[in-house]
Amino acid sequence: MRKDGGGGIAAGPAPAFLCFDLKPFLAALTVLTLVAAAWQLRSYGSVLPSPLSDVRAQAEYDGWYYNQFLVVNDCLHRYRHAAKWTFFFDVDEYIFLPDGRTLEAVLADLEPYTQFTIEQNPMSSRLCARNPDDPETDYSNQWGFEKLAFRNSITGVRRDRKYAIQAKNAYATGVHMSENVIGNTTHKTEHLIRYYHYHNTINVLGEVCREFVPIPPKGGLTWSEKTPWYYDDSMKRLADTVREFERKTIGDVRV
Repeated sequence: MRKDGGGGIAAGPAPAFLCFDLKPFLAALTVLTLVAAAWQLRSYGSVLPSPLSDVRAQAEYDGWYYNQFLVVNDCLHRYRHAAKWTFFFDVDEYIFLPDGRTLEAVLADLEPYTQFTIEQNPMSSRLCARNPDDPETDYSNQWGFEKLAFRNSITGVRRDRKYAIQAKNAYATGVHMSENVIGNTTHKTEHLIRYYHYHNTINVLGEVCREFVPIPPKGGLTWSEKTPWYYDDSMKRLADTVREFERKTIGDVRV
């Protein structure tokens, strides 16, 4: 639960999406609010908006880039007993479970730990694949994660991680992990869970596809802006399943 309408989920039979709308991307936040309201009206979990004026313990946790440290700790202490596991992430970040795993199975494997961190798959915010057999395809109705399918292939660099925590065992928390927990933390989770990060997309008010390229041969790379990109359609292949789940759960939502 963080800046720019970031959210978190409390894993369990009735997950809660907690929204903290802090960053001044008003158009993006308006869309977020409309979509969140649709889920709330259907009673699928809860949406709990928390304006900055209602955030507590500012003296203890104030500061650092739109008060992120303040917000995550407000969330931690406000909802620490609401669920067993709490995830902290932004609206431009998507959890991905490889090899058909379920979240329940992953959390069962990580049960011995108080906290685990999640490795990032950094995605291009502008690069989209053009099908040469259908050059007139209209991409405007596709979701961002459906058409932004190029992942930064540079290895050996440190990237920000996200995390999940058993909040009842934490005294305080941070933006990317907590260093004040009772129990152990593991970082070796890439075979169980990862997250896709579409940085710099939520402040794009128009079409995010600003450069179209052909899909490279399997194992090949596409170079753009002096960066090698690997074609990764893992999220794209989930789009129809997610869309059908959303349609059955809350109906058709137009924003």
